[in-house]
Amino acid sequence: FLVFHIHAQLVYHDASNFPLLGRATESAGARYERFPDSLKNISRAPLWNLSRNSAGMAIRFRSNSTTIAAKWVALFNTHMNHMTDTGAKGLDLYCLQKNGDWRFVNSARPKGKTNQVTIIKNMHPEEREYMLYLPLYDGLISLSIGVDSLATISQPLVEYPIRKNPVVFYGTSILQGGCASRPGMAHTNIISRRLNRECINLGFSGNAFLDLEVAKVIAEVEASVFVLDFVPNASVAQMKDNWRAGVQKEDKTDLVTTGIYCISRNPAFLGFDLMYIGILLSFFNWFLCFATGFALVFFHLQIVCVEEKFLIETFGNEYLQYKSKVCRYFGRKR
Repeated sequence: FLVFHIHAQLVYHDASNFPLLGRATESAGARYERFPDSLKNISRAPLWNLSRNSAGMAIRFRSNSTTIAAKWVALFNTHMNHMTDTGAKGLDLYCLQKNGDWRFVNSARPKGKTNQVTIIKNMHPEEREYMLYLPLYDGLISLSIGVDSLATISQPLVEYPIRKNPVVFYGTSILQGGCASRPGMAHTNIISRRLNRECINLGFSGNAFLDLEVAKVIAEVEASVFVLDFVPNASVAQMKDNWRAGVQKEDKTDLVTTGIYCISRNPAFLGFDLMYIGILLSFFNWFLCFATGFALVFFHLQIVCVEEKFLIETFGNEYLQYKSKVCRYFGRKR
């Protein structure tokens, strides 16, 4: 009875003592927010408030406890009639298996702004690697992880998900995690577990408008892949206003002619063109046909009238020689 009683007592440890995955920048700012404080007076108010949501973030730790619990205080105490409270402001616990797969353990279902939940109990006492996903549509003021009083809780020994060269996602409400039933089911988190690679979620519900400060945050990350999913939010007019050819004149850069740029001077625009054509072929109608034609012409004019002019001014003969060898969209010239 005495041993059982001692194990039943939980000790809570501040989650800030353990690795936090899914944050794009280590710049000064609140721990569970996605933007640095320096953007507070620069970003649009809706964008700044969404950046305070902890979407895509997770705490990694190791413990031999028979019980795992959590105490947390939600930042906004979000409640929506089309999304579960668990997805919006709850927590999700996963355990790393011997084969490298992540197994769902249980969710911490919130009751309000301040919460204390036993996620799992009565486990066999052995060392396990855990990942605790944070709220998708709310932020955190504080978070503590509870374990048995005689158990250990420590830094993870296994570097899964791999943190080097993460995958960066930028997009809208679905990318942020709406309306996932629980945090682990946001598709960026699913992909992270499948790849065992850190993914950074920069989804902003209804606000993926190609804001320059978001681009600067993304540029700080040495990513393996950038996934851009802003099309459901950004209009053609916003793309025209917010896209800028080249780089700022005070920045120094080199003309990239290797990799995919060996066969296409504009692979990004080629990708957009193929995407629009694919959507048109899949859901053909005359309105979509007109919209696709308009988009293709707009992209072409953006390249010819803006980007190529900028590149000639910036790189001169170097770009002209490159232009003489590689086609605008696809292929090499003889």
